[in-house]
Amino acid sequence: MSEHDLVVSDGCAVINECDNDFGDIHTFEQSEQPILPPSKRIHPQQISHLTPDQKCELLSLLDKFASCFSDDPGLCTLAQHELNLLAGFVPKRLKAYRVPERLKPLVSKEKRHLLELGIIRPSNSDTLVVVLKGPGGRDGIRLAVDYSYVNKFTRNDPFPVHRRNN
Repeated sequence: MSEHDLVVSDGCAVINECDNDFGDIHTFEQSEQPILPPSKRIHPQQISHLTPDQKCELLSLLDKFASCFSDDPGLCTLAQHELNLLAGFVPKRLKAYRVPERLKPLVSKEKRHLLELGIIRPSNSDTLVVVLKGPGGRDGIRLAVDYSYVNKFTRNDPFPVHRRNN
């Protein structure tokens, strides 16, 4: 049995190279990196269009308000969203995604972290997938939910968000 044949029992999975629906998939080895202040996370080329004074002002501002630039995800409770499901929707147990053995510790760590932050709550759902962040997964993993089945039974929003033309 290869790492691609392993099924996770806790309902969490990762998109892997066998999942053709998601495009090119790359695995990675993650290393612990020190947490840098916001100004040090910006590559100089990203702000090369700014004048030296603007660069200095921007980097200073980022560090002054560093608490606004956390690596932890946030949770906004200011609004509540409602999904209006079509008649005929029946919850269905979906086939769990698979997680390579070497990513399981990262998945468990991320789930614990999000539980501690109060962003997620315990669930037995198999719709949880893991997406590799950044080119080749160099920036870690991101937990996501596969709502494709629910989306098929979701009534269209009568008030769609306005799109600006640029």
